[in-house]
Amino acid sequence: MQKDGPWRFLGLDESNNNQYPAIYVATFSNNETDTHISKRKRIGKTRKGHNKKRKGHRKITTMFTSRDYSFLFYSKADNKIIQPYKRIGIILASLVYNQPKMDFLKILIDGVWVDKNIDFAKSLLKDITGLEKERIEIITGPQLDKRNKLVNLADETAHWLYQQSLSNSVNNKHKKQILYNELSDYI
Repeated sequence: MQKDGPWRFLGLDESNNNQYPAIYVATFSNNETDTHISKRKRIGKTRKGHNKKRKGHRKITTMFTSRDYSFLFYSKADNKIIQPYKRIGIILASLVYNQPKMDFLKILIDGVWVDKNIDFAKSLLKDITGLEKERIEIITGPQLDKRNKLVNLADETAHWLYQQSLSNSVNNKHKKQILYNELSDYI
């Protein structure tokens, strides 16, 4: 499977735990099996229950041999500037900006988001990707990080990045930022 886009499937999660900066991670895949959602919690969070030998995350880079990821920091200042219903759309658009053109996009997001948030996100993604809204599917749900592989990987990557030193994360080639200039009409 190819390592670069265009990606068709995206999992999104964050690692704020009510602290700032939050780290939002989008994991990308073209493997449709990565979008399967289990009805029950089945996928463990790798960071919990580590044995002493392993001392932390599995070698996370091995999980990206046929996938990719991008992330951004979301600060307390961002939270004050961006209206709550626009947050998920602004974050998604910032994470997929400049990705190769795809023919559809299926996004899975941990947590429950209301229709107003999803509609804004689809409109913004339509403008950023050139896809029609009907070609953008956004699925949200409680505990998707325990029921979907792609969202689970986003959750683990966010936690892994949160554990890194800030200087390592700032220089990471996968780091993006909120696109205030490009998205100024939407903010």
